[in-house]
Amino acid sequence: MIIIKQLRFFVLILTVFIGCTTAKINSTNVETKKKLSISEKLKSNNDLPIDERIALYHQLKKEQVNVYNFEIESELNTYAYELLYANLPEEAIELFKLNLQQFPNSADAYSSLADGYSNLSYKYQELAKENQEQANEIWSVLEMDETWGTEIFHFPIRFAKTIDYFGIEDARFPKGWSDTTSDYFWTYLFGWNIDSTVEITTSELEKNMTLYFDGLMTSRNRIEHFDPKITVAKFEKTAGNTFRGTVQIYDAFTTKKTLLLNVSVDCHYCESKKATQILFKFSPKGFNHEVWEVMKMAKFQDDICEF
Repeated sequence: MIIIKQLRFFVLILTVFIGCTTAKINSTNVETKKKLSISEKLKSNNDLPIDERIALYHQLKKEQVNVYNFEIESELNTYAYELLYANLPEEAIELFKLNLQQFPNSADAYSSLADGYSNLSYKYQELAKENQEQANEIWSVLEMDETWGTEIFHFPIRFAKTIDYFGIEDARFPKGWSDTTSDYFWTYLFGWNIDSTVEITTSELEKNMTLYFDGLMTSRNRIEHFDPKITVAKFEKTAGNTFRGTVQIYDAFTTKKTLLLNVSVDCHYCESKKATQILFKFSPKGFNHEVWEVMKMAKFQDDICEF
């Protein structure tokens, strides 16, 4: 009798174990089941007008949200670019609009819509500009006088791809930047928000500034017999994570001559996000000139290092 009871108990335990294991496997299968590509579904219906494909998207999202992948922004964005490259900008724009509706806080979605409008006639260039400005506002990491222009670059920067960082450059330019008679000639600043907490050193700054300006001026050079790769960067650490120095560059934008820029650099390490913020300020004016007082207004946004 004792043996029979022990056998029954063993069978019970085994049954419970098998049941739990099976349930766990089934649960895992449900969780890891890959959703179908919504862009591939739409592309399989390319014979339909674009408005009907968009209607199909909404229908599937309402009725089969667990079957198709609606969570990845690149699904619609990639499909739209395929249409744009196939010389179908009107269809691409409608998909870019749809993607922006689905991801209204996405800088990439705004920038892509700007690309779409840029491929239409000049009548749409204002819309392209407006959407790119919206993208830049989301991407921006600096706070500065609103009269200063903004330009956003992504690492790897197209003209300096060998700078081995990943992140954003937020560049700001004052009025008079390209005017040789202005106090603000070649006075500007940019902030790097990069995914790295490696300590910034003088040698690292000198190397990166050489790569940066050699690449920038080479991309702008229109004088074939002149080699603009003449950047000479020199820095010294002043206090904490701040540096000062000079960068001699070839000015391929305006004077087509060498130009010496004074530079100040402030670094901040954000451990919570494993990121580094570096603020560069440039001017041919001496550090005691009033343009440097104006540039003191520039700073990284307060929430850039929040969890």
